[in-house]
Amino acid sequence: MVEGAYAKGGRAYSISDVYTNGYPGNVHDGSNANMAVDMYNRYKDDIKLMKNMGFDAYRFSISWSRILPGGKLSLGVNQEGVDYYNDLINTIIDNGIKPYVTLFHWDLPYLLEKEYGGFLSDKIIEDFRDYAELCFWEFGDRVKQYWITINEAWTYCAHGYASRHFPPGHGYFGPENQPKPPNLTPPPAHEQQQAEIFDMLDQQKAENVERILDETLITDEGQNFIPYRGARVEKQTTFVRNNKTVVLKKLMAPPKTQDTEKAKEAYTVARNILLSHAHAVKAYRERFQRLQKGKIGMTNNINWFVPFHDTHRDRRAARRAFDFMLGWFMEPVLTGQYPQNMIDFVPRDRLELFTPEELELLRGSVDFLGINYYTTWYAKHDPHPDANEGYNKDMMVKFKFVKHGVPIGESTVSSWLYIVPWGFNKLLKFINDTFNTTNNLPPIYITENGCDQQNDPMQNPHQACK
Repeated sequence: MVEGAYAKGGRAYSISDVYTNGYPGNVHDGSNANMAVDMYNRYKDDIKLMKNMGFDAYRFSISWSRILPGGKLSLGVNQEGVDYYNDLINTIIDNGIKPYVTLFHWDLPYLLEKEYGGFLSDKIIEDFRDYAELCFWEFGDRVKQYWITINEAWTYCAHGYASRHFPPGHGYFGPENQPKPPNLTPPPAHEQQQAEIFDMLDQQKAENVERILDETLITDEGQNFIPYRGARVEKQTTFVRNNKTVVLKKLMAPPKTQDTEKAKEAYTVARNILLSHAHAVKAYRERFQRLQKGKIGMTNNINWFVPFHDTHRDRRAARRAFDFMLGWFMEPVLTGQYPQNMIDFVPRDRLELFTPEELELLRGSVDFLGINYYTTWYAKHDPHPDANEGYNKDMMVKFKFVKHGVPIGESTVSSWLYIVPWGFNKLLKFINDTFNTTNNLPPIYITENGCDQQNDPMQNPHQACK
Protein backbone atom coordinates (compact mmCIF):
# COMPACT_ATOMS: atom_id res chain seq x y z
CA MET A 1 0.00 0.00 0.00
CA VAL A 2 2.93 2.36 0.51
CA GLU A 3 5.89 0.63 -1.11
CA GLY A 4 5.52 1.45 -4.81
CA ALA A 5 8.43 0.45 -7.09
CA TYR A 6 6.13 -2.08 -8.70
CA ALA A 7 8.64 -3.06 -11.40
CA LYS A 8 11.94 -2.42 -9.61
CA GLY A 9 14.35 -4.59 -7.68
CA GLY A 10 13.34 -7.82 -9.40
CA ARG A 11 9.69 -7.60 -8.39
CA ALA A 12 7.12 -9.22 -10.70
CA TYR A 13 3.54 -8.11 -11.30
CA SER A 14 0.83 -8.77 -8.74
CA ILE A 15 -2.89 -8.99 -9.49
CA SER A 16 -3.23 -5.42 -8.20
CA ASP A 17 -0.71 -4.18 -10.78
CA VAL A 18 -2.65 -5.84 -13.59
CA TYR A 19 -6.00 -4.67 -12.24
CA THR A 20 -4.96 -1.00 -12.12
CA ASN A 21 -2.53 -0.75 -15.06
CA GLY A 22 -4.30 -3.13 -17.42
CA TYR A 23 -7.74 -1.65 -16.74
CA PRO A 24 -7.24 1.99 -15.57
CA GLY A 25 -10.99 2.55 -15.30
CA ASN A 26 -11.15 0.13 -12.38
CA VAL A 27 -9.94 2.94 -10.11
CA HIS A 28 -12.15 6.02 -10.12
CA ASP A 29 -9.43 8.52 -11.04
CA GLY A 30 -7.32 6.07 -13.04
CA SER A 31 -4.58 6.00 -10.40
CA ASN A 32 -2.41 3.02 -9.44
CA ALA A 33 0.16 1.97 -6.87
CA ASN A 34 3.18 2.04 -9.17
CA MET A 35 4.79 4.64 -6.92
CA ALA A 36 2.35 4.94 -3.99
CA VAL A 37 4.23 7.04 -1.39
CA ASP A 38 7.56 5.70 -2.64
CA MET A 39 8.43 3.90 0.60
CA TYR A 40 10.75 1.60 -1.36
CA ASN A 41 13.11 4.49 -2.03
CA ARG A 42 12.38 6.68 1.00
CA TYR A 43 12.16 4.16 3.84
CA LYS A 44 15.25 5.37 5.71
CA ASP A 45 13.98 8.95 5.88
CA ASP A 46 10.42 7.79 6.59
CA ILE A 47 11.54 5.65 9.53
CA LYS A 48 13.53 8.55 10.98
CA LEU A 49 10.34 10.61 10.83
CA MET A 50 8.48 7.82 12.66
CA LYS A 51 11.13 7.86 15.39
CA ASN A 52 10.87 11.64 15.72
CA MET A 53 7.10 11.32 16.05
CA GLY A 54 7.49 8.84 18.89
CA PHE A 55 6.37 5.66 17.13
CA ASP A 56 7.33 2.45 18.94
CA ALA A 57 5.89 0.03 16.34
CA TYR A 58 5.58 -0.08 12.56
CA ARG A 59 3.33 -2.49 10.71
CA PHE A 60 4.24 -3.11 7.09
CA SER A 61 3.50 -5.70 4.43
CA ILE A 62 5.90 -7.88 2.48
CA SER A 63 5.19 -8.07 -1.24
CA TRP A 64 5.00 -11.76 -2.17
CA SER A 65 6.02 -11.05 -5.77
CA ARG A 66 9.09 -9.09 -4.63
CA ILE A 67 10.36 -12.12 -2.70
CA LEU A 68 9.14 -14.81 -5.11
CA PRO A 69 8.52 -13.24 -8.54
CA GLY A 70 7.12 -16.51 -9.88
CA GLY A 71 5.00 -16.99 -6.78
CA LYS A 72 6.63 -20.36 -6.05
CA LEU A 73 9.76 -21.32 -4.19
CA SER A 74 10.65 -23.69 -7.03
CA LEU A 75 10.79 -20.77 -9.48
CA GLY A 76 13.50 -18.98 -7.53
CA VAL A 77 14.04 -16.45 -4.76
CA ASN A 78 14.69 -12.80 -5.63
CA GLN A 79 17.68 -12.02 -3.41
CA GLU A 80 17.39 -8.30 -4.12
CA GLY A 81 13.92 -8.37 -2.62
CA VAL A 82 15.14 -10.30 0.43
CA ASP A 83 17.95 -7.77 0.88
CA TYR A 84 15.49 -4.88 0.73
CA TYR A 85 13.31 -6.28 3.53
CA ASN A 86 16.35 -7.21 5.60
CA ASP A 87 17.57 -3.62 5.46
CA LEU A 88 14.05 -2.28 6.09
CA ILE A 89 13.68 -4.43 9.23
CA ASN A 90 17.18 -3.55 10.45
CA THR A 91 16.49 0.16 9.96
CA ILE A 92 13.21 -0.12 11.88
CA ILE A 93 14.93 -1.85 14.81
CA ASP A 94 17.93 0.53 14.76
CA ASN A 95 15.49 3.39 15.33
CA GLY A 96 13.99 1.77 18.41
CA ILE A 97 10.80 0.62 16.64
CA LYS A 98 9.33 -2.90 16.66
CA PRO A 99 8.45 -4.45 13.27
CA TYR A 100 4.98 -5.95 12.84
CA VAL A 101 4.95 -7.88 9.58
CA THR A 102 2.00 -8.78 7.34
CA LEU A 103 2.59 -11.56 4.82
CA PHE A 104 -0.41 -11.08 2.52
CA HIS A 105 -2.14 -7.77 1.85
CA TRP A 106 -4.01 -8.77 -1.34
CA ASP A 107 -1.04 -8.54 -3.76
CA LEU A 108 -1.06 -12.12 -5.06
CA PRO A 109 1.65 -12.80 -7.67
CA TYR A 110 -0.07 -12.54 -11.02
CA LEU A 111 1.59 -15.70 -12.31
CA LEU A 112 -0.25 -17.79 -9.71
CA GLU A 113 -3.54 -16.19 -10.74
CA LYS A 114 -2.79 -17.09 -14.36
CA GLU A 115 -1.57 -20.61 -13.60
CA TYR A 116 -4.38 -21.94 -11.41
CA GLY A 117 -6.70 -19.11 -10.43
CA GLY A 118 -4.91 -18.04 -7.26
CA PHE A 119 -6.96 -18.59 -4.11
CA LEU A 120 -9.72 -20.26 -6.11
CA SER A 121 -7.49 -23.35 -6.13
CA ASP A 122 -6.28 -25.32 -3.13
CA LYS A 123 -2.88 -25.40 -4.86
CA ILE A 124 -2.34 -21.99 -3.28
CA ILE A 125 -2.07 -23.54 0.19
CA GLU A 126 1.33 -25.11 -0.41
CA ASP A 127 2.69 -22.07 -2.26
CA PHE A 128 1.58 -19.71 0.50
CA ARG A 129 3.11 -21.94 3.16
CA ASP A 130 6.42 -22.02 1.26
CA TYR A 131 6.38 -18.22 0.91
CA ALA A 132 5.62 -17.81 4.62
CA GLU A 133 8.37 -20.24 5.62
CA LEU A 134 10.88 -18.33 3.50
CA CYS A 135 9.93 -15.13 5.33
CA PHE A 136 10.20 -16.82 8.73
CA TRP A 137 13.64 -18.16 7.77
CA GLU A 138 14.97 -14.88 6.39
CA PHE A 139 13.45 -12.36 8.82
CA GLY A 140 12.12 -14.23 11.84
CA ASP A 141 15.25 -13.78 13.96
CA ARG A 142 14.37 -10.05 14.19
CA VAL A 143 10.57 -10.14 14.01
CA LYS A 144 10.26 -10.77 17.73
CA GLN A 145 6.74 -9.45 18.08
CA TYR A 146 4.04 -10.30 15.58
CA TRP A 147 3.58 -12.04 12.25
CA ILE A 148 0.23 -11.40 10.54
CA THR A 149 -0.51 -14.05 7.94
CA ILE A 150 -3.46 -12.40 6.17
CA ASN A 151 -4.77 -8.84 6.24
CA GLU A 152 -8.54 -8.45 5.80
CA ALA A 153 -9.46 -11.73 4.19
CA TRP A 154 -13.06 -10.48 4.07
CA THR A 155 -12.11 -7.55 1.82
CA TYR A 156 -10.23 -9.82 -0.54
CA CYS A 157 -13.09 -12.34 -0.78
CA ALA A 158 -16.17 -10.11 -0.66
CA HIS A 159 -14.85 -7.38 -2.96
CA GLY A 160 -12.63 -9.46 -5.21
CA TYR A 161 -15.17 -12.23 -5.84
CA ALA A 162 -18.66 -11.19 -4.66
CA SER A 163 -18.84 -7.46 -5.44
CA ARG A 164 -15.86 -7.85 -7.83
CA HIS A 165 -14.68 -4.23 -7.53
CA PHE A 166 -11.29 -5.25 -6.11
CA PRO A 167 -8.50 -7.35 -7.63
CA PRO A 168 -8.76 -9.84 -9.19
CA GLY A 169 -12.25 -8.54 -10.03
CA HIS A 170 -13.64 -11.78 -11.42
CA GLY A 171 -16.43 -11.15 -13.90
CA TYR A 172 -16.07 -7.37 -13.79
CA PHE A 173 -13.78 -6.64 -16.72
CA GLY A 174 -15.56 -5.59 -19.87
CA PRO A 175 -19.30 -4.88 -20.33
CA GLU A 176 -21.44 -5.69 -17.35
CA ASN A 177 -23.69 -8.73 -17.77
CA GLN A 178 -27.43 -8.31 -17.55
CA PRO A 179 -28.97 -9.87 -14.45
CA LYS A 180 -31.18 -12.95 -14.64
CA PRO A 181 -34.79 -12.71 -13.48
CA PRO A 182 -34.81 -12.94 -9.69
CA ASN A 183 -34.75 -16.44 -8.25
CA LEU A 184 -35.75 -15.74 -4.69
CA THR A 185 -34.55 -18.28 -2.16
CA PRO A 186 -36.80 -18.52 0.90
CA PRO A 187 -35.20 -18.20 4.30
CA PRO A 188 -34.66 -21.32 6.42
CA ALA A 189 -37.78 -22.86 7.97
CA HIS A 190 -37.18 -21.42 11.43
CA GLU A 191 -36.81 -17.92 9.97
CA GLN A 192 -39.96 -18.42 7.88
CA GLN A 193 -42.00 -19.26 10.98
CA GLN A 194 -40.67 -16.28 12.88
CA ALA A 195 -41.29 -14.01 9.88
CA GLU A 196 -45.01 -14.86 9.87
CA ILE A 197 -45.25 -13.59 13.43
CA PHE A 198 -43.02 -10.56 13.28
CA ASP A 199 -44.34 -9.35 9.93
CA MET A 200 -47.71 -8.93 11.68
CA LEU A 201 -46.40 -7.50 14.93
CA ASP A 202 -43.35 -5.40 15.85
CA GLN A 203 -41.71 -5.28 12.41
CA GLN A 204 -44.87 -3.96 10.79
CA LYS A 205 -45.38 -1.40 13.53
CA ALA A 206 -41.77 -0.25 13.32
CA GLU A 207 -41.92 0.17 9.55
CA ASN A 208 -45.20 2.12 9.80
CA VAL A 209 -43.54 4.47 12.27
CA GLU A 210 -40.57 4.76 9.93
CA ARG A 211 -42.78 5.78 7.01
CA ILE A 212 -44.53 8.44 9.07
CA LEU A 213 -41.27 9.91 10.38
CA ASP A 214 -39.62 9.89 6.96
CA GLU A 215 -42.41 11.66 5.07
CA THR A 216 -40.63 15.01 5.22
CA LEU A 217 -37.05 13.83 5.75
CA ILE A 218 -34.16 12.74 3.59
CA THR A 219 -34.35 8.94 3.42
CA ASP A 220 -31.74 6.27 2.80
CA GLU A 221 -32.76 3.54 0.37
CA GLY A 222 -29.99 1.26 1.62
CA GLN A 223 -28.11 -1.46 -0.25
CA ASN A 224 -27.76 -5.22 -0.15
CA PHE A 225 -23.99 -5.22 0.20
CA ILE A 226 -21.59 -4.15 2.90
CA PRO A 227 -20.14 -0.85 1.66
CA TYR A 228 -16.45 -0.91 0.87
CA ARG A 229 -13.37 1.14 0.14
CA GLY A 230 -13.54 2.67 -3.29
CA ALA A 231 -17.32 2.27 -3.66
CA ARG A 232 -18.53 4.70 -6.28
CA VAL A 233 -21.34 7.13 -5.57
CA GLU A 234 -24.44 6.82 -7.76
CA LYS A 235 -26.30 9.78 -6.25
CA GLN A 236 -25.34 12.40 -3.67
CA THR A 237 -27.60 14.73 -1.70
CA THR A 238 -26.38 17.53 0.57
CA PHE A 239 -28.57 19.03 3.28
CA VAL A 240 -28.17 20.96 6.54
CA ARG A 241 -29.21 19.52 9.91
CA ASN A 242 -28.54 21.24 13.25
CA ASN A 243 -26.30 23.77 11.48
CA LYS A 244 -24.14 20.96 10.10
CA THR A 245 -23.80 20.02 6.46
CA VAL A 246 -24.70 16.37 5.90
CA VAL A 247 -23.89 14.46 2.73
CA LEU A 248 -26.14 11.49 1.88
CA LYS A 249 -24.60 9.10 -0.63
CA LYS A 250 -26.27 6.28 -2.51
CA LEU A 251 -23.60 3.81 -3.51
CA MET A 252 -23.37 2.08 -6.85
CA ALA A 253 -24.33 -1.58 -6.56
CA PRO A 254 -21.93 -4.32 -7.69
CA PRO A 255 -22.32 -5.35 -11.34
CA LYS A 256 -24.86 -8.06 -12.06
CA THR A 257 -23.86 -11.33 -13.70
CA GLN A 258 -25.67 -14.32 -15.20
CA ASP A 259 -22.90 -16.72 -14.16
CA THR A 260 -24.33 -18.57 -11.15
CA GLU A 261 -21.06 -20.50 -10.79
CA LYS A 262 -19.57 -17.30 -9.44
CA ALA A 263 -21.98 -17.53 -6.50
CA LYS A 264 -19.63 -19.83 -4.63
CA GLU A 265 -16.31 -18.19 -5.55
CA ALA A 266 -16.08 -15.94 -2.49
CA TYR A 267 -16.68 -18.93 -0.21
CA THR A 268 -14.11 -21.06 -2.04
CA VAL A 269 -11.48 -18.33 -1.82
CA ALA A 270 -12.21 -17.80 1.88
CA ARG A 271 -11.81 -21.51 2.59
CA ASN A 272 -8.43 -21.62 0.86
CA ILE A 273 -7.28 -18.44 2.62
CA LEU A 274 -8.16 -19.94 6.00
CA LEU A 275 -6.35 -23.19 5.23
CA SER A 276 -3.34 -21.28 3.87
CA HIS A 277 -3.22 -19.36 7.14
CA ALA A 278 -3.50 -22.53 9.20
CA HIS A 279 -0.70 -24.34 7.33
CA ALA A 280 1.58 -21.30 7.65
CA VAL A 281 0.89 -21.15 11.40
CA LYS A 282 1.57 -24.88 11.75
CA ALA A 283 4.92 -24.46 9.97
CA TYR A 284 5.87 -21.50 12.18
CA ARG A 285 4.95 -23.24 15.41
CA GLU A 286 6.71 -26.47 14.53
CA ARG A 287 9.88 -25.10 12.96
CA PHE A 288 10.49 -21.52 14.08
CA GLN A 289 8.52 -20.26 17.08
CA ARG A 290 10.46 -22.01 19.83
CA LEU A 291 13.75 -20.39 18.77
CA GLN A 292 12.48 -17.10 17.34
CA LYS A 293 9.92 -16.56 20.14
CA GLY A 294 7.53 -14.54 17.99
CA LYS A 295 3.75 -14.67 17.81
CA ILE A 296 1.54 -15.28 14.81
CA GLY A 297 -2.05 -14.35 14.07
CA MET A 298 -4.47 -12.89 11.55
CA THR A 299 -5.97 -9.43 11.02
CA ASN A 300 -9.63 -9.06 10.04
CA ASN A 301 -11.82 -6.03 9.48
CA ILE A 302 -15.28 -5.52 10.90
CA ASN A 303 -17.93 -2.83 11.08
CA TRP A 304 -20.35 -2.66 13.96
CA PHE A 305 -23.96 -3.26 12.92
CA VAL A 306 -26.95 -1.72 14.69
CA PRO A 307 -30.47 -3.14 14.18
CA PHE A 308 -32.40 -0.62 12.11
CA HIS A 309 -35.53 -1.39 14.09
CA ASP A 310 -35.52 -2.72 17.62
CA THR A 311 -37.19 -5.92 16.44
CA HIS A 312 -36.23 -9.56 16.62
CA ARG A 313 -35.71 -9.82 12.86
CA ASP A 314 -33.45 -6.78 12.61
CA ARG A 315 -31.49 -7.85 15.69
CA ARG A 316 -30.91 -11.19 13.99
CA ALA A 317 -29.96 -9.37 10.78
CA ALA A 318 -27.33 -7.31 12.64
CA ARG A 319 -25.84 -10.48 14.15
CA ARG A 320 -25.95 -12.15 10.75
CA ALA A 321 -24.02 -9.24 9.23
CA PHE A 322 -21.39 -9.62 11.96
CA ASP A 323 -21.10 -13.36 11.31
CA PHE A 324 -20.87 -12.91 7.53
CA MET A 325 -18.07 -10.35 7.96
CA LEU A 326 -15.86 -11.05 10.98
CA GLY A 327 -17.29 -14.39 12.09
CA TRP A 328 -16.57 -15.86 8.65
CA PHE A 329 -12.84 -15.72 9.42
CA MET A 330 -12.64 -15.41 13.21
CA GLU A 331 -14.73 -18.40 14.27
CA PRO A 332 -12.80 -20.94 12.14
CA VAL A 333 -9.45 -19.93 13.68
CA LEU A 334 -10.97 -20.12 17.17
CA THR A 335 -13.25 -23.16 16.86
CA GLY A 336 -12.49 -24.77 13.49
CA GLN A 337 -16.03 -24.14 12.25
CA TYR A 338 -18.00 -21.48 10.39
CA PRO A 339 -20.59 -19.37 12.27
CA GLN A 340 -23.93 -21.12 12.58
CA ASN A 341 -25.60 -18.27 10.68
CA MET A 342 -23.46 -19.04 7.63
CA ILE A 343 -24.19 -22.76 7.92
CA ASP A 344 -27.92 -21.98 8.08
CA PHE A 345 -28.12 -19.35 5.34
CA VAL A 346 -25.54 -20.38 2.72
CA PRO A 347 -26.55 -23.27 0.45
CA ARG A 348 -24.41 -26.35 1.10
CA ASP A 349 -23.20 -26.54 -2.50
CA ARG A 350 -21.50 -23.15 -1.95
CA LEU A 351 -20.13 -23.42 1.58
CA GLU A 352 -17.94 -26.50 1.92
CA LEU A 353 -17.49 -27.35 5.58
CA PHE A 354 -14.12 -28.30 7.02
CA THR A 355 -13.07 -31.92 7.42
CA PRO A 356 -12.19 -33.18 10.94
CA GLU A 357 -8.49 -32.89 10.06
CA GLU A 358 -8.92 -29.31 8.77
CA LEU A 359 -10.96 -28.40 11.84
CA GLU A 360 -8.13 -29.46 14.14
CA LEU A 361 -5.60 -27.56 12.00
CA LEU A 362 -7.65 -24.37 12.14
CA ARG A 363 -8.79 -24.46 15.75
CA GLY A 364 -6.62 -22.22 17.92
CA SER A 365 -4.41 -21.19 14.98
CA VAL A 366 -3.89 -17.64 16.29
CA ASP A 367 -1.74 -16.30 19.12
CA PHE A 368 -3.60 -13.00 18.76
CA LEU A 369 -6.37 -11.39 16.71
CA GLY A 370 -5.88 -8.16 14.78
CA ILE A 371 -8.98 -5.98 14.35
CA ASN A 372 -9.43 -3.21 11.78
CA TYR A 373 -12.43 -1.01 12.62
CA TYR A 374 -13.59 2.05 10.72
CA THR A 375 -17.34 2.55 10.88
CA THR A 376 -20.81 1.45 11.96
CA TRP A 377 -23.92 0.80 9.86
CA TYR A 378 -27.59 0.01 10.38
CA ALA A 379 -28.68 -3.51 9.43
CA LYS A 380 -32.20 -4.44 8.39
CA HIS A 381 -33.61 -7.87 7.57
CA ASP A 382 -34.33 -8.22 3.84
CA PRO A 383 -35.90 -11.54 2.74
CA HIS A 384 -35.66 -10.61 -0.96
CA PRO A 385 -32.33 -8.82 -1.52
CA ASP A 386 -31.65 -7.20 -4.89
CA ALA A 387 -28.26 -8.84 -5.39
CA ASN A 388 -26.47 -11.54 -7.34
CA GLU A 389 -26.76 -15.13 -6.25
CA GLY A 390 -24.04 -15.66 -3.67
CA TYR A 391 -22.57 -13.87 -0.68
CA ASN A 392 -24.44 -10.55 -0.85
CA LYS A 393 -27.79 -12.28 -1.38
CA ASP A 394 -27.23 -15.10 1.11
CA MET A 395 -26.94 -12.62 4.00
CA MET A 396 -30.51 -11.31 3.55
CA VAL A 397 -29.51 -7.93 5.02
CA LYS A 398 -30.01 -4.37 3.81
CA PHE A 399 -27.46 -1.83 5.06
CA LYS A 400 -28.27 1.82 5.78
CA PHE A 401 -26.48 4.79 7.29
CA VAL A 402 -29.41 7.18 7.78
CA LYS A 403 -32.41 6.69 10.07
CA HIS A 404 -35.29 9.17 10.21
CA GLY A 405 -33.18 11.68 8.30
CA VAL A 406 -30.29 11.50 10.76
CA PRO A 407 -26.96 9.98 9.63
CA ILE A 408 -25.41 7.45 11.99
CA GLY A 409 -22.29 9.62 12.28
CA GLU A 410 -20.30 12.40 10.70
CA SER A 411 -19.57 11.74 7.03
CA THR A 412 -16.06 11.65 5.58
CA VAL A 413 -14.57 11.85 2.10
CA SER A 414 -15.03 8.08 1.65
CA SER A 415 -18.53 7.16 0.55
CA TRP A 416 -18.75 4.23 2.98
CA LEU A 417 -17.11 5.70 6.10
CA TYR A 418 -19.01 7.49 8.86
CA ILE A 419 -17.31 8.45 12.12
CA VAL A 420 -18.98 6.38 14.85
CA PRO A 421 -16.64 5.99 17.84
CA TRP A 422 -19.30 4.46 20.10
CA GLY A 423 -19.64 1.59 17.62
CA PHE A 424 -16.02 0.65 18.29
CA ASN A 425 -16.73 0.30 22.01
CA LYS A 426 -19.83 -1.81 21.42
CA LEU A 427 -17.95 -4.02 18.94
CA LEU A 428 -15.11 -4.84 21.34
CA LYS A 429 -17.49 -5.46 24.23
CA PHE A 430 -19.59 -7.78 22.06
CA ILE A 431 -16.55 -9.80 20.94
CA ASN A 432 -15.34 -10.16 24.51
CA ASP A 433 -18.76 -11.04 25.95
CA THR A 434 -19.60 -13.48 23.15
CA PHE A 435 -16.35 -15.32 22.54
CA ASN A 436 -14.12 -14.97 25.58
CA THR A 437 -16.00 -17.40 27.82
CA THR A 438 -16.37 -20.26 25.37
CA ASN A 439 -13.46 -19.98 22.93
CA ASN A 440 -10.51 -18.85 25.04
CA LEU A 441 -10.25 -15.59 23.13
CA PRO A 442 -6.60 -14.60 22.51
CA PRO A 443 -5.36 -11.01 22.92
CA ILE A 444 -6.83 -8.48 20.49
CA TYR A 445 -4.74 -5.75 18.86
CA ILE A 446 -6.20 -2.81 16.94
CA THR A 447 -4.23 -2.95 13.71
CA GLU A 448 -6.13 -0.25 11.77
CA ASN A 449 -8.48 2.61 12.63
CA GLY A 450 -9.10 6.17 11.49
CA CYS A 451 -10.76 8.21 8.75
CA ASP A 452 -9.77 10.16 5.68
CA GLN A 453 -9.95 13.84 4.80
CA GLN A 454 -10.11 15.67 1.49
CA ASN A 455 -6.62 16.16 0.10
CA ASP A 456 -5.62 19.81 -0.05
CA PRO A 457 -2.29 20.36 -1.87
CA MET A 458 -2.18 23.94 -0.58
CA GLN A 459 -1.81 22.87 3.05
CA ASN A 460 1.56 22.32 4.70
CA PRO A 461 2.06 19.29 7.01
CA HIS A 462 1.36 21.34 10.14
CA GLN A 463 -1.97 22.57 8.78
CA ALA A 464 -2.97 19.12 7.54
CA CYS A 465 -2.35 17.53 10.95
CA LYS A 466 -4.51 20.01 12.89
